[in-house]
Amino acid sequence: ARQRRPDLVVRVLGAPSPGHEGYEEEVRREAAAAGLTADGSFSMIDPGPRVPELIGAFDVLCMPSVPNSEGMPTVLLEAMAAGLPVVATDVGAVAELVQDGRTGRVVAPLDAAALADAAVEAAEHGAGWGAAGRQRIADHFGLERLRALHAPCSELAAEHRARRRPWPPPGGGAPR
Repeated sequence: ARQRRPDLVVRVLGAPSPGHEGYEEEVRREAAAAGLTADGSFSMIDPGPRVPELIGAFDVLCMPSVPNSEGMPTVLLEAMAAGLPVVATDVGAVAELVQDGRTGRVVAPLDAAALADAAVEAAEHGAGWGAAGRQRIADHFGLERLRALHAPCSELAAEHRARRRPWPPPGGGAPR
């Protein structure tokens, strides 16, 4: 990606993970080998509680997860809500969140070339994909939409609970 986009800057947001120091060092070595560290185009940042503040400084959010590592990644929802195009690997529910070619790109896990191509494409389509992502969040994940989906479930659970025998049973003892 850097060969096609010399202006590429990579910022990795995340707290250091105890026990994974070797992995972090490997990432730093690969960034150096790609020529990203010599000019300051690469850094790893522990954002603490500042993610909402920092995410707005990105042009594209990439999430290159490996198989069996994600469920429904909140960071993708946060990025789309912030109007960022996203590039992510097809793990967990990613393909259900990101509309490939509309709000970003979904690529096969562990395919570095596809990830690089998608990152460059996202940088070129950023404004349109970002706006589509923000609209997707508003339409499918906004508070009113989620309330409409969750309220009936809560009501059903409350009705079910009201019909059940009390626990523990009056007077104690084992259930029958």
